[in-house]
Amino acid sequence: MNKSLKESIELYCPKNGDRSMPFLGFSGGADSTALALLLHNEKTPFKAVHFNHHLRDSAKRDADFCQDFCLSRNIAFSIIDLDIPKEQAKGETTESTARRLRQQWWQEHAENNIVLLAHHQGDVRENFLIRALRGSSSSGLSGLRREITINKVSYHRPLLSFEKKELINYLDQQNTSWVEDESNREDIYIRNTVRNKILPELANIASLNGFSRCIANVETDAKFIENCATNWLQEHKFNAKNFLLADRALQPRILRFFLLTNTGRDFIPGHAALERLNEELSKPHKSTIEIPLGQGLILKLTSDGNLFP
Repeated sequence: MNKSLKESIELYCPKNGDRSMPFLGFSGGADSTALALLLHNEKTPFKAVHFNHHLRDSAKRDADFCQDFCLSRNIAFSIIDLDIPKEQAKGETTESTARRLRQQWWQEHAENNIVLLAHHQGDVRENFLIRALRGSSSSGLSGLRREITINKVSYHRPLLSFEKKELINYLDQQNTSWVEDESNREDIYIRNTVRNKILPELANIASLNGFSRCIANVETDAKFIENCATNWLQEHKFNAKNFLLADRALQPRILRFFLLTNTGRDFIPGHAALERLNEELSKPHKSTIEIPLGQGLILKLTSDGNLFP
């Protein structure tokens, strides 16, 4: 276990690379604590960043734990306060707002650098099931990837092939504690229900190894379609006529990559947004109109069919 963990760190965070010291998203939970401890034990320098969302009574406890953990080991550390209620856009969930604000901070402070995230195999399965219930495409279903670059920031997940119990075993071997988010035990949240009830029940029916292979296959398919969408944007002007002629499988990826390039927002359009967009693009307009996509994003359509954010 320790050897394979070490190999993961060396693969995704080379000590003698061209990049400066990587960042680590450090919540204080078992996953990020295991990754932080592993980096420290392997003498890989990094900067730990704790995002305080101020959404739970225990938020200060978590921030204090992370600060003490880093101070005692001479690890560079920062606490970033996020004002979720103030920044939440109409129709945006609390979780989506928090994710967007975290990504904005990374984009502003980690350009041309690596951001390490401590997602594990259980997170991959949870993400797949939750996105499936929301009607996601293969890109959404395989959203947690080992490496992805968004606007010159490279996000790496070196623990993605490990189970959470393996990470906890590592912490136990190192006599290291972590903080537990008490809301993880409350099944009022869909993610917790998937984690605490649905996945254990599926494991009772059959091995989850086949599930993991299925997710890997979906990711392969998604990457192929995404490459096709990227090529489409290079070969076509992004306007109403061309977009309506594009294959329906390409449309959400075309829109996503166009917005990412022009706004810096990694927005995955949902079914409702795509239906609204196709409907408006199919109608004549005498003047420029604004088409809301969700999460505060708007696409403008001119009377001659041109599109811009």
